[in-house]
Amino acid sequence: MSVAVPAFAAAMMAGSATHEQTMRMLVGWLEVGLPLTAGIGGASLVGRDPAVELQLSMPTGYAVTLLRRLAVTVGWPALLALAGNVILLATGWWPAEYVAGESVLVWAAPLLLLGMLGAFLAVWLRNAAAASGLVAAVWLVQLLFSPLFVGTPVLRELYLFPTSMVPGMPGWGINRLVLLVAAAALLLGTCALLSRPHRLLAGEDA
Repeated sequence: MSVAVPAFAAAMMAGSATHEQTMRMLVGWLEVGLPLTAGIGGASLVGRDPAVELQLSMPTGYAVTLLRRLAVTVGWPALLALAGNVILLATGWWPAEYVAGESVLVWAAPLLLLGMLGAFLAVWLRNAAAASGLVAAVWLVQLLFSPLFVGTPVLRELYLFPTSMVPGMPGWGINRLVLLVAAAALLLGTCALLSRPHRLLAGEDA
């Protein structure tokens, strides 16, 4: 997806697509595509390590290892999004109503929210496949039912993709802030779960 969408957008620019259509696709790559990558990465946080019992006894706690892994799996899509953000701003392919710091919030809010959601579900469920499936389900439901989210005041605050899917959505700034606060809460929840390392052992229900 990271390569396919910009390549398709380039083909659109060479074809009959309007500037607005191509711009929305490029912004959608940052706001919609890369956050899913971060979410799936966060969901793969646990479940692939052999001898977890041994790792839990090491001086560098397994929880610290998982948080470092989370920083990498969420950090590289964020760096890619930032690079795309800068390029689109510099070349005039960025929506004029979201500039400077607001441009970062376009992709950072959904990316961090899905990344932290994936991590929280991975540690809570101790099942990477289930966590990935739930993250993908949240992503897909928001794409398919955008009118419901935008038309319902409470759900609107949790809508991930307003910039590219519903340009001009009222309360955009509040929406971005709520998503960032929710992402921080999920990170704190993940840390709280990791403070009980026996949860990471297969078969434990505590």
